[in-house]
Amino acid sequence: MLAHGFDLKSVGLRSMLSRRFRNYYTLFGMNPKIDRYEKSTETRDQQLLAFYMAYKNGVKGQLIDLFKKMFLSEAVTRADELRKKFFKIYKTDLPNNLRTKLHTILKEELKDFQ
Repeated sequence: MLAHGFDLKSVGLRSMLSRRFRNYYTLFGMNPKIDRYEKSTETRDQQLLAFYMAYKNGVKGQLIDLFKKMFLSEAVTRADELRKKFFKIYKTDLPNNLRTKLHTILKEELKDFQ
């Protein structure tokens, strides 16, 4: 949410960017006892892009500082690749009449992120 500029408090959430939350992120070497499912390279890449976007939005926090030190150069190098990878329309099982209308809307909304 921070990557997209949302105010966490407005939706009843709080920041998880202090060091005590480091083990919850695959990007920083997540603790497998916390989550057995989010270990893929896809998850790491999603988090790399999300932290980069949050950093570019001026988000502050201990994990943003750690991200800058450990991953900023990789994120800058891969930013275009990651945007193309994640900000796209994925295949769905929607009926054609809905898919066409929905794809038009999604393409318009995604153009600023690609």
